[in-house]
Amino acid sequence: MKKIVLLCAVALAFVATTSCGNNQYDGKIVLYPTTELVIDSFAIESTATVWKASVHFKGHLSDTMYISFRKAGDNFCNDETLIGDIDKVYSNDWYNDKLHFQYFSNSVTEGDSVVMTCKFAR
Repeated sequence: MKKIVLLCAVALAFVATTSCGNNQYDGKIVLYPTTELVIDSFAIESTATVWKASVHFKGHLSDTMYISFRKAGDNFCNDETLIGDIDKVYSNDWYNDKLHFQYFSNSVTEGDSVVMTCKFAR
């Protein structure tokens, strides 16, 4: 009986130390409306293989902001349109350690911004 309890404890410790929570990498940036095209990227400093990228947008924009994503070497795609009170998630299989993005707005309103949080996971 003691061996079974010990085995269960070891298995639980293994699962806890190798779960997805320990293999997730986060980045955050604040986007401010601009009529100029802005190109930026998130990258993780890890040798781990990235399988998924999830981007959460939260904030407020008085006018439309357009944002596109791409993997290194690919064309920009996966267009998102943001306007008003924003609480939106974009998620996709990614298989890359970089997420490039570009964005611009129709107009600029002082005080508007969107927090963009990127999570890479394996």
